[in-house]
Amino acid sequence: MTTPLPFFLTPEAERYVRYALRPQSGLGLEAAMVRTLAYEARDRRGRVIMSFPWEFFHVGYFVAGDRPHALHVEMFGVSVSVLPQTLECLRGRTLILKKHVHRYAWLRRETMHFLVVAEQGQSSERGGAASLTSFR
Repeated sequence: MTTPLPFFLTPEAERYVRYALRPQSGLGLEAAMVRTLAYEARDRRGRVIMSFPWEFFHVGYFVAGDRPHALHVEMFGVSVSVLPQTLECLRGRTLILKKHVHRYAWLRRETMHFLVVAEQGQSSERGGAASLTSFR
């Protein structure tokens, strides 16, 4: 029997996470959810070309075994490594997908997507198809 995850995903965030968890061909990789406090990209000269100064959550594949204290939760049929602090931080909250467009050079722009916690009243639409089958 599965137990629901302690957090929710909007339908858009769920599609994003499902896509991020699609099977990978790299050996020695494991799926993981990582809490990140900010993001900054710089060009070759060291100039900031993109900045996202807020907390967000990244789902993807990382080197297996890099997080020995992580729990493993099942999300959409995939075992995902998540630190206990991350799960506690998300308890009872909803993750939404935030699009962040940054411009660089002349008339160039790039859109990046970030999973962030919804602020109160920002989105009451909740997914919930993610499930927790076991802690390991």
